Order: sequence, then C-alpha cells, then structure tokens
Amino acid sequence: ADRHLWGGELLARRHGLALRSAEYHVVIGDGGGPMDAHADHGSLVTFDFMLSDTAEFEGGAFQTAELGGEVTTHSFERGDALVFQSHKQHGVAALTGRSSRRNIMVCELWEGLPRRCMRRCDQPWLPCYCRPDFTEYHRTVRGVAKASPGTSARLDPKYRCERDGLSDIERLRVNGLAYHARQRAEREAAEREAAEGRA
Repeated sequence: ADRHLWGGELLARRHGLALRSAEYHVVIGDGGGPMDAHADHGSLVTFDFMLSDTAEFEGGAFQTAELGGEVTTHSFERGDALVFQSHKQHGVAALTGRSSRRNIMVCELWEGLPRRCMRRCDQPWLPCYCRPDFTEYHRTVRGVAKASPGTSARLDPKYRCERDGLSDIERLRVNGLAYHARQRAEREAAEREAAEGRA
C-alpha cells in the first residue's frame, strides 16, 4: 500500500514501526455512533476492517474530507479493509436503522514501541503513563486520590505495553542499539561501494 498509494516514502525510512492501538467498535441502534471528521494524530497509517454485512445496518457511511472541502463516501463491505494516512480527516455517519449493528476493527500503526494500553497511547518511545500501574502510582504516591484498602501498584502482566517482557527503558536501549547498528551497517556498505567504484 505504501508503494502503490504513497510512492514508498511514508514508511521507507521509519524505524521501530509497531502497532499503536487495535480497537473493536460496536455501534448499535437508531442514530448511534456518528463520528465527526477527525484525524488520528500521532499515527502513520490507519486500517479499518469491516466485520458486519452492510445488510445489518443502515447509514454508518465512512467518509473522508478531500481538498477543496469535498467529502467522499467510500464503499465499505464486509471483509474490506480501508487503509489511509492517519492525518487524513475522516468520519462516520450516524446509523439510521433501529435494529442496525455495525462492527469494525480499527488499527493504527506508528513509529514507536508496540503498545497494549487500554486506550490510545500518546507516548511512542518514553515510558507509558496510561497503564494501570501509573494511575495507581499517582493515587498512592502523588496523592491525587486515596488508594482503596489493599490495592497495589504492581502491574498486572496482561496490561503490559511491551510484547516481549522488556520494560520501556530496556526497550529504548534495545531500539537505540539496533538503530545505531543499522546506521553503521549502512555507512560501511556505502564506504565499500565507494571503494569498489574507485578500484
């Protein structure tokens, strides 16, 4: 998609591409779920996957804002995936059928650490502060609110943002070392190519 739609420039020189969020959206009922035009700031590419048959709902059209103020309505059938740059303004019209039900999966790719937060994380590289242990830390240590008796600031493993068990600081170190290794390899390859050209 990057090569076909954007000339391969969007993701070509990015480092540490990972899943920022994956959300399962269920909208039910007459008038449910209108989403005004917005952009997924901080992400690079957004993927929308339609999980419902269009016969299961009325309305709910996926729309994007185009240059000149025009609005484009996109065909979005069950099994389809819409892929677009995350900064593009997009929105969803309200459902109009009383028995309508619209299910979709929305995923966002960013340049940062892979996250498994309970909301869209806004920290691509720094330690993640939207995890339960942080809020508990603020309740118990910083006194924002009193902690409930018997609560603990220890992080439940199922809410870890890291997929490989590394802490954020450890992951930063690993990513940094990998980045510098790539830079060194590219530099050495360029030097070899230049030396061969002079030979």
